Amino acid sequence: FADSMSTTYALAKGITAAAMSLAAVPVYLWGRRLVPPAAALLAAALTLLLPAFFFSEILMTEAVFLPTFLLAVFAIAYMLERPTLLAQLAALGAIALAVSVRVQGIVLLLVIPTAVLIKLLFEVRAGATRAELGAWLRRLWPTAALLVGGTVLYVFYKLVVSSAPLSSGLGPYSSLAQAHYPFGSTARWSVKHLAELGLAVGLVPMSSLIVLLWLGLRGAPTTSSERAFLSVVPAALLWVLVETGAFAATTTPALPSVPG
Repeated sequence: FADSMSTTYALAKGITAAAMSLAAVPVYLWGRRLVPPAAALLAAALTLLLPAFFFSEILMTEAVFLPTFLLAVFAIAYMLERPTLLAQLAALGAIALAVSVRVQGIVLLLVIPTAVLIKLLFEVRAGATRAELGAWLRRLWPTAALLVGGTVLYVFYKLVVSSAPLSSGLGPYSSLAQAHYPFGSTARWSVKHLAELGLAVGLVPMSSLIVLLWLGLRGAPTTSSERAFLSVVPAALLWVLVETGAFAATTTPALPSVPG
């Protein structure tokens, strides 16, 4: 759409950088539910300073996946905090948007039940009664119905209607469904990625998250927004680390051992 390829490439890089910068928007909106506006704005600004933003000058789908992924985890947290029908539909829509950008976003479907279990634990530690927990879980029935119903319909369509393997829905990544994922290698690479997380997002945020999780488990006073945050973030970290660890275990050759 420009007169020269160099101009087109420069414009494309600008669009990519702008798209990746949108990651600050869900961070700010989420922060407004947890901290004062000034602190939320600071968190959004610090997001733009992450080392990962070096990739913003490269034409990669990750530039769009980052803001859509953050939007999805924020929507899941809001859904857990206020499980209205609209909030649940918005969360599932945000997940669908992330998956449409990169199919790896399908891991968000595992984040939901994991975050629900973690939030139940935090609610118990916060002193919630069995009746309150039951009422909260019952309000999540639309999400459970859509997830289960969607899975059944997908399996029926692939196996019965189109006679295609279930992995065909992964598109160019369908071959990964047939790969062997050694448990030991997957766990080792997941731990390695976890060790690098402090360098990727900063040691202070990682340390703060650990402290907040410890305080929440100890039953320290927390708000519903804080408990939702502390439920979704570890759940997302867990499954993203497992996903990346499994992928690395099948695509990265084992490092040779160094003789003693």
